[in-house]
Parts: sequence; structure tokens; C-alpha cells
Amino acid sequence: MAFHLANELTHLTSIKRIILDVLKPHAPSIIEIAEVIGGLKGISGANISLETVGKDTDSTKVI
Repeated sequence: MAFHLANELTHLTSIKRIILDVLKPHAPSIIEIAEVIGGLKGISGANISLETVGKDTDSTKVI
């Protein structure tokens, strides 16, 4: 099972860009989230834009 999973994960290396529409609480900030995502192994950077601010949440786009 572990070999099968590792074999499947190698196919993910061909992904160049992923875009996520994320509803998040106000904290942590989008800057903090971008720093964590950008620091992950295999990630060269992250762009996060704030789309809408609600009472309890922020609607963001993560690229």
C-alpha cells in the first residue's frame, strides 16, 4: 500500500500551478499563510489575494 501511495504522489510533481478559493477566519493573516505555503518543500512561492471581508471570515484566492 505504501509503495502504491508513493508511486501516485510522484505524478503530482507535474503540477505547475494550483488555484484555491479559500474561506478563512480573519486570523492568521494572508501574509502569514503565504509565508508558510511558500516555505513548503517543492513550493517556489504563493500569492494570496483578499477577495471579500465578512463579519467572521475572509474570502481569499490562493495561487
